[in-house]
Amino acid sequence: VGFLGPNGAGKTTTLKMLTTLLYPTSGSASVLGYDVVKQESKVREHIGFIFDNMHSSIHCFKFILTRCLFGVLLSN
Repeated sequence: VGFLGPNGAGKTTTLKMLTTLLYPTSGSASVLGYDVVKQESKVREHIGFIFDNMHSSIHCFKFILTRCLFGVLLSN
């Protein structure tokens, strides 16, 4: 799984929203079916996030996407 885009495309912002570090200013976001604003604690229970550096953050984001993908596949 990769997360690519040009500078300023919103990669870091998206990562921060999906890990509950930043609330969306419009729209909504969910992880494994949990709303990142309304169910912040549930999101955090299901993801592993290391507040270290961008390399760790990218590794964690890959983990989140993989868990989300498998969650969707297993629920169908």
